Amino acid sequence: MENKDADPTQWKGDSRVITAYKDRLIFKKDSKSLVKSEIAVLDEHGIRIVYEEAINDMLMLEEEMIKIGSYFLNKAELAHHTSASEQPLTMLDRGEVALHLLQHELELQLTKIELIEALMEVYEHTCDPLESVRIIQIVADTMALRPRVDLEATYFVDSYTSEIEVLKQKLLLYREVLDVQRRAERKENEGLRKFQELKMRKLMDFVQGKWQYEHEPKKAERMGTKEEQARG
Repeated sequence: MENKDADPTQWKGDSRVITAYKDRLIFKKDSKSLVKSEIAVLDEHGIRIVYEEAINDMLMLEEEMIKIGSYFLNKAELAHHTSASEQPLTMLDRGEVALHLLQHELELQLTKIELIEALMEVYEHTCDPLESVRIIQIVADTMALRPRVDLEATYFVDSYTSEIEVLKQKLLLYREVLDVQRRAERKENEGLRKFQELKMRKLMDFVQGKWQYEHEPKKAERMGTKEEQARG
């Protein structure tokens, strides 16, 4: 509301157009080298941004990865100390363990991004509000997904590999369903388009006097199939 001429009794509504913008996700996966994959978020001005919550999530993820690596390092060293092996004790390569963690975590996160992109495409083609809420919940659950690490195993690689393979199979399933839905909608839209073209051609022919509708009052309209008409 806006007060004109500073008169407290005179108020006039002042409407302003509010333009809504959406941030965009840029994702380009490099199949040859995952490290070269591009992930970015652009605001309404095309500027790359990083959410504050994303930084907090990254710190929590780093802490979790340190715990996973430390657990299996300590487990391997304890098993070596308590074994009756005559082999000399050697320090485990901490750098190699960290490299394996980072590689598998990166592949897991990139696979999750591909899966979320497929789910967002499903969301854009969903009209039912309840189904839209369900899809958004699936997206949120996928973002929060963490690998189920088998603490009884000797190393964490198998747990990461299994989780990544499950996500890839889900991605293939979603893409296949989307392809089937696209073909079905394309076929349906093509049939509707042909029907509308035929209707418009007949209408133009009628306007141009190429055919006329003749009403015959002696012919009564009948309902139902021929069998139903014969019975009754």
